[in-house]
Amino acid sequence: MWRERGFTAAAVLTLGLVIGINGAIFSIVEAVLLRPLPFPEPDRLVEIYGTTEDSNRAEIYLADVDKLAAARSLANIAAEQVQSVTLTGVEEPGRLIGGFVASSYFKTLGVTPALGRSISPEDEKPGGTECLLVELCRVA
Repeated sequence: MWRERGFTAAAVLTLGLVIGINGAIFSIVEAVLLRPLPFPEPDRLVEIYGTTEDSNRAEIYLADVDKLAAARSLANIAAEQVQSVTLTGVEEPGRLIGGFVASSYFKTLGVTPALGRSISPEDEKPGGTECLLVELCRVA
């Protein structure tokens, strides 16, 4: 190895790059797939959605959500509708992607809002407050 310094440097550099890339890939896999969800009892959370004839995801109807809520096999159920809206005002308009959620949303996830109050069942009644849970702001 002392005589072939170029080969040794290339081998050490290659090993260093491979080990670094392997570490980065493992960090991503660990963060996305292996780490549990940041909710109490994440193994008990399920997402229910419909499918179309060509196996694409589809929304389920509110009547179906009510039927699922009556099922004794589910502890809680919450509905969410993702929607894109445009925010206008003083600055450039920006697109927001958020979701309208049922009052049971936070209870089902076992979390409390970081700011403000949680959504109450009175907010869901006609004339109640419309609550928009914003996930991402200023999506280009």
